[in-house]
Amino acid sequence: MKTNAIPLRHTTCAWCCKTQTLDELAGASGLEKCREQFEELFYALKKVHENEVRLTQKCRQLNDEIADNVARVSAVLEMTQEEEMVTAVVRQVRTHTAILSPHLTGPTAFLCMLRL
Repeated sequence: MKTNAIPLRHTTCAWCCKTQTLDELAGASGLEKCREQFEELFYALKKVHENEVRLTQKCRQLNDEIADNVARVSAVLEMTQEEEMVTAVVRQVRTHTAILSPHLTGPTAFLCMLRL
């Protein structure tokens, strides 16, 4: 079903058509109720369009924020994994140092720790 709807993307055109249509309806006798209904419908559609534009902009903004937060979370997870690996190495060094420390002292103990 085809209709001759006013494209809401072009509000200036919509306003021109609205004014022209209202003028035509105002000139016709007995169409006052039709003019009022048309005007109410037009303003309702205009408000819906404005809300759609606003919500679309908000969705784009939120998508950008989500993408930014995903990048931040990924970076934090990577840093956490690196810190866990460093902690594991430090624990290994402490364990081996505790085992070797009674037998080694001074520079020899330090060199053994570096090899671990």
